[in-house]
Amino acid sequence: GTVGPTQFIVAVNGRIRSFNKTTGVADGVLNVDSDVFFASVLTPGPNFTSDPRIRYDRLSGRWYLVIIDVPNSGTVPNRTLLAVSDTATITGTTVWTFFFFQFDLTTQFADYPTLGIDANALYIGANMFSASAGTFTRTDAAVVRKSSVTSGGPIVVTLFPGLATGTGAGPYTPQGVDNFDPAATEGYFIGVDNAAFSLLQVRRVGTPGGTPTLSGNLSVTVPSTTF
Repeated sequence: GTVGPTQFIVAVNGRIRSFNKTTGVADGVLNVDSDVFFASVLTPGPNFTSDPRIRYDRLSGRWYLVIIDVPNSGTVPNRTLLAVSDTATITGTTVWTFFFFQFDLTTQFADYPTLGIDANALYIGANMFSASAGTFTRTDAAVVRKSSVTSGGPIVVTLFPGLATGTGAGPYTPQGVDNFDPAATEGYFIGVDNAAFSLLQVRRVGTPGGTPTLSGNLSVTVPSTTF
């Protein structure tokens, strides 16, 4: 969940619910099954939603909610779904705009989506698995131009596949980074290293609001970690 000007909104598998920020009591505005909420952008066929991430963006005064769908129990490539509000306080008249994109169209299932937001873009990372075998293959990143989804679409997404591949180095479960600086000119992904303990990997995103570029691994050593 995350906090906004007057509400705290919780998003878990199967349920999205809003609460009064002051009292902590459910305010009755949002109390919806996530499958129903995202029905308009789900992959057709047997399907359900999973792994939501939610942010309130103080710069645009909107809520952003990311989730994946799981068509055919995850045995085929899936969609990453996005909902964007048009208000800072969610009411019965708030309009949500829904989008989707796919990290891979042919063989890969995107899992564990993350979400970071700054002045220019949304940063969504995912772990990729073979849809047929269910085995981990790589990690991917997507940079969504924020102006494309706050203006009603179409969504503009730049994909960066293979941040880490197999057992190689790179960020595992790459987390998009939140940045509240309105003058920010670059974005970031960060994750634990896929190949080594005691190491974080950062990837820098250049010109995120235009044609994004992605740096190589920027290593950050941390105190000793283990399984």
